[in-house]
Amino acid sequence: MSTTTAVDDLAVRIHAIDWDGDLERTRSRVALMREYLRRSALWTRALGAKGWPFYDIAEFAAPSVRAADEVVEGVLGSPVVLEQYPTVGTSCVWALHMAAARDAGAPLPDLPDPFEPLIRMYERGGGFSLSTTGTIDIDAAGLHRGTLLTHLGEEPRAPEAEAGLDALDGTPTLTVDQSFASRTSSLSRGRAISVETVYLMARAKAHGGRGGGRSRLAEPTGVPTERHDKPQ
Repeated sequence: MSTTTAVDDLAVRIHAIDWDGDLERTRSRVALMREYLRRSALWTRALGAKGWPFYDIAEFAAPSVRAADEVVEGVLGSPVVLEQYPTVGTSCVWALHMAAARDAGAPLPDLPDPFEPLIRMYERGGGFSLSTTGTIDIDAAGLHRGTLLTHLGEEPRAPEAEAGLDALDGTPTLTVDQSFASRTSSLSRGRAISVETVYLMARAKAHGGRGGGRSRLAEPTGVPTERHDKPQ
């Protein structure tokens, strides 16, 4: 039986992060940020909280439970964390507070951990920053933050398994039936069709014709005014 706590395990993960960045993992990192925005929206709705998307969710869910000061100071005082956009280091502390709430057995909504996608995103290539134009900047990608309502949903925005995340960053391998391959071949006569286009066409077919292959990372939605009201 393990004697470590969720806080201990998470602190080890945070200190092990390579913050230098990995441009070959941008797609999976964007997907993980989308998943964080979804989970944050679900928690915000369940708690009746304000502050979406980046705020101390545990302060609303279990306000009497906090991670130990020395653990928090160890993260915030790390030289490599200090080099990141301020919200990055702060979000690591919020994740530690959530882990402390779980360690304490605090009653929490039956929802997936809101900060796990962020920690995994950091582990796959560093942090992010927030622009003055309302985008979340991840490597060279700009993801529009949108609104809480646009991110609510039951379907995860990122694969759970590392292999699935790796697949997002690599060349997709698809099994295409013969009739579809024939139609694709006829479409390509006289002009080039990229591998990505074939992938998107096949994925749309696999999902009953539904889209989802937008090449843009931004969503055409407004940016809400952030509030960080503390619970009474």
